[in-house]
Amino acid sequence: MQSFANEISCFIDAIINDKPTLVNGNDGLQPVVIALAAKRSLDEGRPVKLSEIV
Repeated sequence: MQSFANEISCFIDAIINDKPTLVNGNDGLQPVVIALAAKRSLDEGRPVKLSEIV
């Protein structure tokens, strides 16, 4: 949980001080795609390629 709090703190600092963020949308998208592929794999009982999700 502390890592999430640190990420939010850095994001707020970037907005307030007009600095680049440490992570971007693509950094956040990757874990979501992996989770969706894992869920589909579980539901369908087969390996799912990440390219099937995006």
